Amino acid sequence: MVRRRGVVDDSESRRHRTCAGRCRAHLGDRLGPRGHHDPLWPLDALFGANDDVVEAGPDTIRDVTTTHYRLTVDLAAADEHLPAGIAMPEGPFRRMRRLPAEVWLEDAGLARRVAIQNASGNRQIWQVLDLWHFGVEVTITLPDADQIAIADPADLQRIFMGDG
Repeated sequence: MVRRRGVVDDSESRRHRTCAGRCRAHLGDRLGPRGHHDPLWPLDALFGANDDVVEAGPDTIRDVTTTHYRLTVDLAAADEHLPAGIAMPEGPFRRMRRLPAEVWLEDAGLARRVAIQNASGNRQIWQVLDLWHFGVEVTITLPDADQIAIADPADLQRIFMGDG
């Protein structure tokens, strides 16, 4: 089983890498559909939740008590429910009606973890999104223009993998 984890808090992100100055990269139209490589894609996929939700029991995510649920998602239904749609690779993904998913909800109904399974040949790949620090005030100081580098998409792997 391969597990890919997307974390959306740059202060603690496991995927965050620094580069000279500040880097900014966005993979496509910000207002368009999110692709399956976007860390927030699992949230969009939940718009296609089927009615087969099963409670798996209590769990703790980052010291918060949650209830763990298992379900399936229908990517075509998610695409219909989202104003911008949901981006999927061509081929069999567009027809997936029962993609395994798991959600951990706290008592207030906030999602603390969302996991979507993707079968790829004989491998199982889980895309996992952890969410925390809800309602925390933040102060963001914008960098000066000379501290911002707009990365060429061809350089993204080199930048984020630490090769320069």
